[in-house]
Amino acid sequence: MSQPNKARLNKNDERLCARFVDGEMTTGERAEFEKRMANDRDLAVAVQRVDADARAVRGALPETHKAPAGFSTAVLDKVRCMPSREDLIQLTVDEDTVVTIMVYGRRLLVAAVVVFAISMLFSFQLFKSAGGTDLDADALKKQMDQLDQKVLELRKKEGPLRNKR
Repeated sequence: MSQPNKARLNKNDERLCARFVDGEMTTGERAEFEKRMANDRDLAVAVQRVDADARAVRGALPETHKAPAGFSTAVLDKVRCMPSREDLIQLTVDEDTVVTIMVYGRRLLVAAVVVFAISMLFSFQLFKSAGGTDLDADALKKQMDQLDQKVLELRKKEGPLRNKR
């Protein structure tokens, strides 16, 4: 088998040869590629070389499942949609944004803990008045005010978050 003139084949032609041999082309793509092979001897020789290489590799490997038609194309399309490494490196977040995110994250965490604590108190039925009935709205408001006061005391002890960078 003669070697194809690699100067005439570009990377796209090499990929098309591999897709043809692996059966990853649609019917229309395959028909168009077969027409090109009929008119281009170098392309036909390249397909024969890729086919021989593929058979050699398949013969050396244990039996595996074949990827569905169009799998490589679908994966490459998804990869092309992803940002490049350079694009990701250029993404920066200013320091004020990070601090703001941390502040709101902390507030959200405190709120979640308070809600969790209240739900645990209700589930263990610890919110009961002296008469044994459920806590009324006034008593609940008093409990919430006490919790708010404790949060404010913690904030005063902690100091502003922006100064702790």
